[in-house]
Amino acid sequence: MTFKSFASFISGVALVGMTLAGTLPASAEQAPDGNGPGVARVSVVQGSAVIQRGDSNTQATAVINAPLLPGDYVSTGGTSRIELQFGGETAVRLGGNVQARITDNDPNNRALQLADGTVEIGIVHGDQPFQVDTPSVSVRAQDEGDYRITINRDGSSWVTARRGTAEVITPQRTYDLSPGRTLVARGSAQDPSISYRSEVGFDSFDDFNAKRDDTMMAALNASPNLSPTIAGYDNLDQYGDWQDVAGYGQVWVPDEPADWAPYRDGSWAWEGGYGWTWVGAEPWGWAPYHYGRWFWANGYGWAWYPPAYSYAPVWSPALVGFYGWGGGVGIGLGFGGFGYGGIGWCPLAPFEAFYPWYPGWVRGGGGWGYGGYRGGMRVVNITNIHNAYRNFGHGGGSGTLRGNFEHGNFSHNVAVTSQNAGRVGNIRGAVPVTPSKENLGFGRTPSRTVAFSKAFDSPRFASNRALASHNSFAEQQRSVDGAIHANSTRESAPVSHESAPNQSWQRFDDSRGSSHGSAASERSAQSARASSASEHASSASEGSREERPASNSWSRYSSERGNASVPVTYGDRDRGSYSRSESSGSSYSHNSYPSYSHSSYPSSYSHSSYPSSYSHSSYPSSYSHGSYPSYSHSSAPSYSHASSGSAHPSGGGGSGHGGGRPPH
Repeated sequence: MTFKSFASFISGVALVGMTLAGTLPASAEQAPDGNGPGVARVSVVQGSAVIQRGDSNTQATAVINAPLLPGDYVSTGGTSRIELQFGGETAVRLGGNVQARITDNDPNNRALQLADGTVEIGIVHGDQPFQVDTPSVSVRAQDEGDYRITINRDGSSWVTARRGTAEVITPQRTYDLSPGRTLVARGSAQDPSISYRSEVGFDSFDDFNAKRDDTMMAALNASPNLSPTIAGYDNLDQYGDWQDVAGYGQVWVPDEPADWAPYRDGSWAWEGGYGWTWVGAEPWGWAPYHYGRWFWANGYGWAWYPPAYSYAPVWSPALVGFYGWGGGVGIGLGFGGFGYGGIGWCPLAPFEAFYPWYPGWVRGGGGWGYGGYRGGMRVVNITNIHNAYRNFGHGGGSGTLRGNFEHGNFSHNVAVTSQNAGRVGNIRGAVPVTPSKENLGFGRTPSRTVAFSKAFDSPRFASNRALASHNSFAEQQRSVDGAIHANSTRESAPVSHESAPNQSWQRFDDSRGSSHGSAASERSAQSARASSASEHASSASEGSREERPASNSWSRYSSERGNASVPVTYGDRDRGSYSRSESSGSSYSHNSYPSYSHSSYPSSYSHSSYPSSYSHSSYPSSYSHGSYPSYSHSSAPSYSHASSGSAHPSGGGGSGHGGGRPPH
């Protein structure tokens, strides 16, 4: 059945509403709570990578903006470069032939297990610790810096602090490692042998890491009013502009065509306790889809209204409202009759009510587990969707056939308007789709199944307490199915338009909590931001707001973007308009970012600290006894499955620079 036939067919269809006890009040200004694990973002994909779900062992091709939860695995291709962002200040970069698993992602406890390959932790700001567990030791980094860890073919762990000081932890003692030498650990994690080597030479993988650090730093300096704890801010300046809009203050306007709308170009993936999670196809599609709200600004188009700077924003799987639309015949209330042929969603405007659709999380056994639904599904039949969502009237409604949603097919998302919607029912609680394995990926299936290292099954890795609390995907399916098939009754009631709070700069979520402050401190921050905007936002409509030109303080940070750039592939998205290059940005100066002192991070990368270009002339791939000791097979094994005479693309990946691992 086509979408056009929905409107004509809808008049002959019995529209069924479902409701359960314990539903949310219609006037609630709810937003996601702070309960749940952190979510890592796939932020750069050069080459290929496969993600294996921790709750089902389902494998999917890694794409930009794919979310990763504790328990998820990542495997990279032989010459690949992948970046995972753990917030806005910490990233882990993966070289070629890496096999890793995320185990924890809480603000003060972020960790992954490394079974093979080379990774580098990059901390550009802040002091939140990150730990990498290898088969022999645990490497803990907390200072701003770059920390490189390699697993050799013999299982030994090579640890190098390019910048900053790392702790290498064993049961016997903790070793402090500073730049200038490499620590090598061999043997069981119960009692590993520790030795030191000359520092592993710089290669193309280090060059990639330095440029990514530089990009993140430049973006931090260009976004002074955006919380640095938010991942994805580094893409905003390249793909849009900050504007000062009356009644809202500083908002971000993407460079998108006139018929574009938020939450349309992408897909929905099922992510455990977070439920249906939006995976944006745009290269910038992380921060604006998981924080803040969207609205239509006259003269600018769609604009993203970011969360307040002065508190730690809470990540959301999406900030939309779901609804059923078009024709469809329900089987019956007791069997999940829905009454609509399509499932739609609309971005929430500032101050609009948020109704959670996800099951939530519970903490126990050292980690996060699937919480399950406490209620069920409630569908409210309405006659005018414009009264439910302010953004719908500006073309913000999107949707697809329910069958497409069930099978993970979001290549045919369409604009839902008053002309094709027919009658509509707002969804409260569980979205009426039981997830299938097709909903666990991101639109692409790997060409082959990846065999993950047996090291992940060893007592060293498998005994991690944080992984013990996870629930299987089959258990999650049963929970969702029970919620949408529970006892229900019909409900037909209009949903009134939500007015803005009395204080024009009160944020849309007074109750949203964080580890950095209470709701009271958030309201204080909102009052501070109010001084830069109109005091009449709560009473003025979008059509009557006065709009001002962009503020100079929000202009782009570099007028020479593109110089000394390194190509970055933003995933296999078939979006030619996003084939831009990533600038390496400006140098790290003491004045541009005060926290980087000359003693900790020099303003330029000198040969003695961290060169700006890791060419053969500065760090030759051939290491003579006079410049860099060679490693025999007895002291350092080969780092590639290829013959000893060929280049070694594993570890850091690439060619011509030693492959990212110590030479043999």
